[in-house]
Amino acid sequence: MRTINKIIVVVITTCFVVVSLDAQTRGFDPSGNCHPVKPSNSKADRFIQINLRFGKENGRRVAHGEVRNVGRWYKFRTVDVNERGFRFLTTKVDGIRYEFAGSFLGKGNFAQQWSGSGLTMLNGSLRKYVRGVQVLSFDSEFVYYPLH
Repeated sequence: MRTINKIIVVVITTCFVVVSLDAQTRGFDPSGNCHPVKPSNSKADRFIQINLRFGKENGRRVAHGEVRNVGRWYKFRTVDVNERGFRFLTTKVDGIRYEFAGSFLGKGNFAQQWSGSGLTMLNGSLRKYVRGVQVLSFDSEFVYYPLH
């Protein structure tokens, strides 16, 4: 009889853990790298990507990231991320900063939906400013890849 009780306890505990993990994996998490489908015509910005890290600290959602270009990183100064969209302003580096506003095309945990090739999960407008003057603006869908 005691063996049966132990087996029942193990089965109940195992089921509880599986349900708990499943509830966590369904949560919203767009963390990853996004590359424009239609890259800029500017040679200097042809290899641009947006990196986003999203999570929770002390019970509230937080986001960090940067725009990366060949040899340069522009960290987010302000960022707003929710299930509907994503916007940011970067810090200035040598008088250059970026601004983005867009909407997510995907839902849930993006990394868990990735199948080995890029997914189009973001659509938006990226702008580049040099010493306060807009020098680049383009609209594009962005292909998503998980963080490594």
